[in-house]
Amino acid sequence: MGDIGQTVAKIADSFGANIYYYSTLGKNLRQKYPSVYMKETLEKSDIISINAPCNENTQDMIGEVEIQKMKSTTIVVNIARRVKLK
Repeated sequence: MGDIGQTVAKIADSFGANIYYYSTLGKNLRQKYPSVYMKETLEKSDIISINAPCNENTQDMIGEVEIQKMKSTTIVVNIARRVKLK
């Protein structure tokens, strides 16, 4: 729940959405919104917004197995960004 994620959450919250998030690193856990496990995120979400940098923790985060766990109506918005790894 970095700066971009917080901004996306605030916008969605203004539309009355129930907001929760999954942290790939277990950081930023003291947020206004509850942190949940990936399994719960996949199973409960109507919309999943991915706002993370592409790195070893996020590469291939959503694949066929994860998509099978989602509701058939879930919308995935991937605005993750690719970063140069050292």
